[in-house]
Amino acid sequence: MLTVLVGMVSLGTEIPLTLQKHRQLQAVADMAAISAAATRAEKGNQAALTQARAIAAAAGLVHAQDGVTVTLLRPPTAGRYAGKPEAVEVVLRQPQSLSLAKVLGVSDFEMGARAVAVQGRSGPYCILALDLGAAASIDVKADAILPNPACGVASNSSSDRALVLGLSSTIKGSTSVRGEIARASNAVLGGETNTENGPNIDDPYRDVAGAPVLPCTAQSGIEPKKTPISLTPGHFCAGWSFGPNITLNLAPGVYVIDKQLSLGDSTQVQAKGVTLIMNGDYAISIGNNASLALTAPTTGAYAGLALLSGRTAAAATTHEFGKSLKLDIQGALYFPNQILDLKTSLSASGGCAQVIARLVRIENSVLVGDGCAGTGTRPIAGATSFLVQ
Repeated sequence: MLTVLVGMVSLGTEIPLTLQKHRQLQAVADMAAISAAATRAEKGNQAALTQARAIAAAAGLVHAQDGVTVTLLRPPTAGRYAGKPEAVEVVLRQPQSLSLAKVLGVSDFEMGARAVAVQGRSGPYCILALDLGAAASIDVKADAILPNPACGVASNSSSDRALVLGLSSTIKGSTSVRGEIARASNAVLGGETNTENGPNIDDPYRDVAGAPVLPCTAQSGIEPKKTPISLTPGHFCAGWSFGPNITLNLAPGVYVIDKQLSLGDSTQVQAKGVTLIMNGDYAISIGNNASLALTAPTTGAYAGLALLSGRTAAAATTHEFGKSLKLDIQGALYFPNQILDLKTSLSASGGCAQVIARLVRIENSVLVGDGCAGTGTRPIAGATSFLVQ
């Protein structure tokens, strides 16, 4: 009877305390994994292990004291992130002794907890699709190539086909998708990290206001043949429609363009410190062999934004930048509720370009420049480290 009573006391006291202890161990393992993942992204494996042990020590669990062990596994060896290089696993163990339970034959045991976290992804990302659920939110067509390893690709879609790579296509930069990646035969993901089931990537320009309310300018944006043409900032209520072989020089500032933006064959646009705002539901139209050299302002309300449309613009509208177009964009192409179809390189000379749209299609070989320091652009940055197991 005494043995039964002691066992009941153990069940009522030691066992609840042990369960509470396990919860504490798990909480510490969770914190250590998140912190280790963040540290590893910047400083490597040894620093990550040191950080994990420091977090545990701060909670009174010092590695190699009182039987405590704090181990870092990178990549994890079990679970759905086993073998994933972007993930780290922290295993925390501590021996436990139940004094009263020994009368029931329960011996000492080792209590453990494990946690897996994915390291934060600071990018750099150059291409971001914002749609939260669309299949092929980023669609890399057959034989298309994104050859810059410094330009990552990210999708916020939760679809199991959020990022689609067509036959023999290639992405040489890192990728991150909230859903999953679908690859056709011979498609190549060549980036350092390729993350599925990750977090959303924040839209860096989400707080930028829409088109400013301005009176209509007296300048004409409709010209079939005159060249050259010089314009100053303003609200072009009839839009732009310029014929072939026109040279268009734009003074620095913001140009609000209603109804249409049409550039004829072999038209050349030269603009520095300029933001073009497409104010309406129309699609851009650019002729063959045209040249668009557009540098965004480095300061002000539209810093870093070269060409954009409104957040309520028609979602089905596709803006196509053709293969024959010479496109030198220093800044962001920003179409948060529309589709961008790229068939030509952006800032191939090594400058800075960002592509942010609801959906993005890549055709041909598209080199996106990543030299964005000092351009006024905001980084397309990944999330901080987060717990996955």
